[in-house]
Amino acid sequence: MAPLNVLMVSLHCFAQASFMSDIPTGWYRRVHDRLRRWRSIAIRQESWRGWLDSLRPPPKRQGRQPQHGWNIRHKISSDPYDSFPNTTPTPNPYSPSNLPGEHLNKNISQAYNNLDVSFTSYPSDTTSRDPDSYKSAIDALSPGDAITIFTPDPTHYPIALYAIQRGIHVMITKPAVQLLSHHLHLLAESRKHNVIVYIEHHKRYDPAYADSRRRALDEAALGEFNYFYSYMSQPKSQLETFKAWAGKDSDISYYLNSHHIDVHESMVSERGWVPVSVTASASEGIANGLGCQPGTEDTITLLVNWEKEGQKGTRGTAIYTASWTAPQKAGVHSQQHFHYVASKGEIRVNQAKRDYDVTMDETGIAWINPFYMQYCKSYPPPPLPPFPHPTIQDCITQSNPH
Repeated sequence: MAPLNVLMVSLHCFAQASFMSDIPTGWYRRVHDRLRRWRSIAIRQESWRGWLDSLRPPPKRQGRQPQHGWNIRHKISSDPYDSFPNTTPTPNPYSPSNLPGEHLNKNISQAYNNLDVSFTSYPSDTTSRDPDSYKSAIDALSPGDAITIFTPDPTHYPIALYAIQRGIHVMITKPAVQLLSHHLHLLAESRKHNVIVYIEHHKRYDPAYADSRRRALDEAALGEFNYFYSYMSQPKSQLETFKAWAGKDSDISYYLNSHHIDVHESMVSERGWVPVSVTASASEGIANGLGCQPGTEDTITLLVNWEKEGQKGTRGTAIYTASWTAPQKAGVHSQQHFHYVASKGEIRVNQAKRDYDVTMDETGIAWINPFYMQYCKSYPPPPLPPFPHPTIQDCITQSNPH
C-alpha cells in the first residue's frame, strides 16, 4: 500500500499573505506563531523526529536578557502588556526574501537545528498568483491520498470537488461551503467516489467547550435551553491578509460566527430544538477605511429564535456576534466567549481569560477546570452523550449550514 500523502493547499494561491516582523521569544510561541503565519507547510514524514527534537527549549543565552519578552534580534517591546503587537507594514511577500521556501528556511530551519522544511509549492515560488494551482497539486497525488483545505471560504467547494472526483480524501475547515446545494453535491460525490469528507472545527474538541456541551445536554441538571450569546473576534490587522476576498466572496459571519453556531446547535438540536427565524445586522466603516471592498461588514450579529418541536410556547433566543475589526494590543489574538442560560442554571466560558463557570439553582456557582480528573460516582460509569463528529453528513442531516 502506498504511503498516505497529506497536502496543505497554499493560501497564497488566492490571496497575498502578510507577515509580522515582531516574533515572541518563548520557544513554544516562536514555533507556533511562525507556523501559523504560513499555512502552506508540508513536513515530510521522515522529518517528524527532527521536528519533535526541535521543540526542545533552546539553551539560555549568556549575558543580558530582554526585559519584556521579545527576541533580541527583533523589536524589544518596552510595554510589558504588548503581548500581541500591531502588524507592521512589510515588503511584498513575493519578493525574493519573502518567498515561502526562503521564509521557512530563515525563520525555522536556521533557527531550529536545520529542520528539514523542504516542500513543493503550488504555485511555484516564482509565480505570484495562480488560482488554479490546486489542480496541479492534487494531480500530483494518488487515489487514496488526502488533502486538508484551509483556504478562503469561497474556494472550499471547487477544491474539495476536484479532489473528491479524483479519489482523494478531504478535510475542510469550517465553514465547509457557503451553499446547501454545494453541501449536497459534495455529499453525493463523496459517496460516488467512496472517499471521506471531514469538516474540521477545532472548538468541538476544546476541553472547556466539550465539557460545557456535556453539561448542557444534561437536561435533568441544567434544564431547558432559554438563551445563548456568543462573541468571537480577530484584530483588524487580519484584514491585510483577507483583503483579497473579505466583503467580496465571504464575510466575518461565515468565517467566525460558524464556530459558536455549531457549538450551540450541538447543545440543543439533540433535544428537539430547531431554528425558526433569523435576523441579521452589521456595522461598517473600519474595514472600508482599511482599503477593503466598499460595504465590507466590520461586525455581524445574528439574532436567531429557536423552538422546541412539539412544545408550543417554548422558545429560546440566541445572539451570535463576530468581528474582524477588534483593537490591536487586546491581549489575545481572538476573543472567544459564550453565555448559555437554561431553566435551572447557566454556563459561561471565556477563552481569553481561561474562565469557565457553571451556576445551578441547587448548587450555586462552580469554577470548572475541565483538565482536572473527574472521578466516576458509580461503576461502571454512566455513558456520556456521544459527541458527534463534524462530518459533512452531520451538516446535512442536522440541517446545519456550518
